[in-house]
Amino acid sequence: MDKTYSVKIVDILYGDALLKFYRICVEQQRRYEKEVDFHGHKFYECHFVESGNCIFSIEEREIPIHAQQLMVIPPDMGHCSSESRENAKICVLEFDIESIKSEKRGFYAIFRHLLEHASGHPVSVSVELVRLVSKFRAMPIPVTVEEYCHSTAVAAEIVTLLFSELGKSAGNDVYKTVVPSSPDFRVLLDVYICDSRYTLEKIAEALGYSKRHLSRLIYSVYGMNLSDVRNKRSREYAKWRLRNTDFSIDRIALDAGFKSAAAMRESFKKHDGITPQEYRKNHKIP
Repeated sequence: MDKTYSVKIVDILYGDALLKFYRICVEQQRRYEKEVDFHGHKFYECHFVESGNCIFSIEEREIPIHAQQLMVIPPDMGHCSSESRENAKICVLEFDIESIKSEKRGFYAIFRHLLEHASGHPVSVSVELVRLVSKFRAMPIPVTVEEYCHSTAVAAEIVTLLFSELGKSAGNDVYKTVVPSSPDFRVLLDVYICDSRYTLEKIAEALGYSKRHLSRLIYSVYGMNLSDVRNKRSREYAKWRLRNTDFSIDRIALDAGFKSAAAMRESFKKHDGITPQEYRKNHKIP
């Protein structure tokens, strides 16, 4: 009988590794009732045996696989599977991994290492992992945002458990490798700007830039120089205090980072055209 195939994809990004989960749908679902033709794919196939037994022919080997075991078939590995005497219930997870550019490196190499180590021989897995894969396969093909989010959430659970168990099977802690961290420049810059103890020179030293280059970067991000950024934030904090508290003008000025109440008054008059007292009168929350 002719079969109609369709493929749906759920993508999950981990650092420099993009995992693409394929949902290969067949009009008439294939069952493991007879030997399947020898074949290969350009992606990974993970065969999870829920119950029963199955025999895999991989290249020139015949390998039995039992309940709660996994057979990882890497790309281009010729294989076929047939049912043994006992009925086998098998669910298949199809996916590929691509390497992409990212500041968080190491995911791709670790995932590939664990998959290659597990390829071509039975690996014992937990009941929970088999349950998740079966659940993923039984989910409707995602056609809405909500369905896609649900499918992605289950796929993410599978990734976490799968590579954790493959790591244990490999007998190493490579999956627990610390991920190299490269904090976003803008986040770090914002942290330093919020700390008045850091001068332009000290921020430049902390971030590894020259003062001139840092000044240009600050202007490109905030549209103003360092002193103006801090002055604006001080005014915003002072305004919040003026609206929501009965604290004195002197206390609010110092809390906001101004050198004095007079300095805060000067900033308000320059940028808002009114004094702090007038701002409070017009905006005080009862």
